[in-house]
Amino acid sequence: MVEGCLLTEEEIQDVARIAREVGAVRFGEFTLASGRKSDFYFDGRRLTLHQRALAHVARAMSRAMAGATCVGGPATAAVPMVAGYLSHYVGAVRRGFYVRQEPKAHGLGNLIEGLLEKGDRVLLVDDTLTTGGSLIKAASAVAEAGAEVVGVMTLMDRCEGGADAVRERLGVPVSCGLTRRALESAIKRVEESLAHAMSEGRP
Repeated sequence: MVEGCLLTEEEIQDVARIAREVGAVRFGEFTLASGRKSDFYFDGRRLTLHQRALAHVARAMSRAMAGATCVGGPATAAVPMVAGYLSHYVGAVRRGFYVRQEPKAHGLGNLIEGLLEKGDRVLLVDDTLTTGGSLIKAASAVAEAGAEVVGVMTLMDRCEGGADAVRERLGVPVSCGLTRRALESAIKRVEESLAHAMSEGRP
């Protein structure tokens, strides 16, 4: 494993290849969901909605699942992650859910959609961790439903203090599939390999 990451170096390298192919990582000037400015943008859904990348995400989730009876997270990022895990790991944790931004305006008025039950031990997931605000908000909804968050896992940790904030607020382990540094480093290796191949006249 790469230090601080649930994915192996080989798995991260493959995720980096896919990220480059589908434009999941971009550099420029961006405003993040937290309101922060950044020169780095990570579009996790371009990975969690890619078949091969989602298999890696599900694998990372499985490595963080110890003790959980249900898996879920904030909409919309957690939706493909939860579905991907449940389809790849039949027989382990069998139920999932997601937390809406606001309660549904019609029907039953649900804030939580899916199969969360009172007493569940939850692995809370998201595709990106910056400040941890969306995870903390989702954890509050889980607690109100009578369940307990026992761990948090994100596809990518930007390493901007969010993991510490979540640990301090929720008192649970926080893990990630990969860090921003690990992803950037892997993408750089992919680009160097492609440049070398082109210099040698290989496709």
